[in-house]
Amino acid sequence: MFLLATETWRSDGGVQRYMRILCQILTQRGRGLITLLDDPGDRPIEHEGALCCGGGKWKFVLTLTRESWKRPQSAAIVGHTSLLPVVWVLRKLGMLGRYAVVLHGIEAWGRLPWPARAAAGAACAVVATTEYTAREFCYYNGIDLAKSAIIPLANSLTVAVSAKPPGDSLRLLAVTRMSRSDGYKGIEFVLEAVRTARKWGTNVTLEIIGDGDDRPRLEELAGRLRILDIVHFQGRTTDQTLRDTLSHSHVFVLPSKKEGFGLVYLEAMAAGLPCIAANYGGVPEVVEHGRDGFLVEYGDFRRMAFYLRVLAEAPKLYLDMSEAARRRAASFSLAAMQRSWEALAVRLESAVGVNVPVRPANNMTAPPPPARNPIFRGGHKRATAPDGRRNILRGT
Repeated sequence: MFLLATETWRSDGGVQRYMRILCQILTQRGRGLITLLDDPGDRPIEHEGALCCGGGKWKFVLTLTRESWKRPQSAAIVGHTSLLPVVWVLRKLGMLGRYAVVLHGIEAWGRLPWPARAAAGAACAVVATTEYTAREFCYYNGIDLAKSAIIPLANSLTVAVSAKPPGDSLRLLAVTRMSRSDGYKGIEFVLEAVRTARKWGTNVTLEIIGDGDDRPRLEELAGRLRILDIVHFQGRTTDQTLRDTLSHSHVFVLPSKKEGFGLVYLEAMAAGLPCIAANYGGVPEVVEHGRDGFLVEYGDFRRMAFYLRVLAEAPKLYLDMSEAARRRAASFSLAAMQRSWEALAVRLESAVGVNVPVRPANNMTAPPPPARNPIFRGGHKRATAPDGRRNILRGT
């Protein structure tokens, strides 16, 4: 079996974390895994089949072609949609067997170019981290939704936590890249929410972990809002510093509108932190509104400030949500991810083809009708809007 991975060890985002765990899972199967990595600086886990293709995409293609010639009809797991066309061609030439593609998030929320779209249609399985990503991808690319399987990322971060309701001050934490290309993360709205909460009499502090070329603008904004005395930009930190900061924080805030899964929410919830997040993308499948966190519309910093005040002034509610957050994070276990991938790998290599019974089979190639499910006792509803957002409709 081939595992095609990109930039797997160079950075530590959700995509890279997913592919590293998947590489470990498949390596443990002991079935001759060949992992192709397109980073010259990658340092993969030790196994004989790890091949680093440091010469760019063409070297990656040539290496895959050579290896598939040596091992004809091997199954493949494609770690990114950009790699689909070459796999499709090799499959057409009889050099590769059945293959599955992994969808991580925003790269799959639209219509792919024709070669990648055709290759996706020929895949035996489409694996997504959330239902939202699977629906968007299948709708825009004409893929049968019954082909999709949902295998979320496992939480691998362990943090020693204890029940700690807010005292004199509510300590907030945000962990994110601060680059101009990632302006959708919504940190400016977090800063606005902090100023608003302070005006309303809520004592809050904010730690921001992460760095990027947009950091100077955000620091300048914090200065204009006159909250630099309660906002600390930590920059990049070590894993241990992140664990320490999580264990001393109360609430995690990141109102991003383009998160395919949101590993950072899961890590914060593992530390017992209720999350305040935007009601977009795959996040509502991780954070449950009113139970282990709160969802707001993107840019609604006043609603964020209101929820901060609620958590600061209601210790019993905070403790209940903190415990619910820990339980929710524990449900995204490595064992569950491993079982799902091992089952899919067996089917992928079998002679009977792939039919992953993760969702009820249906023949739809478009998203299902908007589901209006109650998400809060006050009569709130959540539905999928035409643009893919989940709208929170307030009841009376």
